Amino acid sequence: QHYFIQSNLRMLILQILSLAALLTVCTSLTCYDTVCKGTGPHSDTTIPCAVSPGVKCHLQEDGSPLCVTGLGEGIPCHGALRCLHDYFGRAVCDTPSFNCYDIECHGSGNFSYTHIPCDNSKNMRCSVNGTGYPLCVMGHSGAGVKCNDTSVGGANYCSHDKGGKAVCISALQKYMVEIVAAAIVGTLLIVFAGFYAWKKRKEVGKSNDVVISNANVESSMDYGATASTFVTEPNQ
Repeated sequence: QHYFIQSNLRMLILQILSLAALLTVCTSLTCYDTVCKGTGPHSDTTIPCAVSPGVKCHLQEDGSPLCVTGLGEGIPCHGALRCLHDYFGRAVCDTPSFNCYDIECHGSGNFSYTHIPCDNSKNMRCSVNGTGYPLCVMGHSGAGVKCNDTSVGGANYCSHDKGGKAVCISALQKYMVEIVAAAIVGTLLIVFAGFYAWKKRKEVGKSNDVVISNANVESSMDYGATASTFVTEPNQ
């Protein structure tokens, strides 16, 4: 019985250690495949599969891909490395080339004026099909520019033109709308304050005119009363 207890305890400890090792591996893996690709006669078959610690890509006996529950395979991406995906949806760690990316894709040929939304910073890139129609496909991050965020007074900020193309702009350009809006609001406040002061002065002027007019009337009445007194006085 003592041996049986020791054996069970040993197995429990091994299971705990295995679970700890598994958790360590899972937490260190930060980048996973996004598709499941077949092999053999199904080598051209690819299905979406968000691989994770709870989902994995399984190949059946005939080579066809299947997305099932299980421990998915991944790779660790730490530090400056970023989780990206190649053209087949496989996880790769790479350093981003740009810090400002295009947000639209444009076609070619008969579709030169056709554009679709496509955030090139999210492991997506622009392409076209056989007819020139624009496509947003999975792969390494697409087109963009690197804005110099260390210079002073330079083009440090990421922006986009009307076509969704990434461009670097200065602080003045970035906050131009806010500056113009503040100037318009300030001008309106000054105009309103001036109009209010003019209106108040006008009201005060009218009030003074009324006071002066009343004073003139009272003076006239007093003068009339005095004149009447002199006229009605009998002759001696």
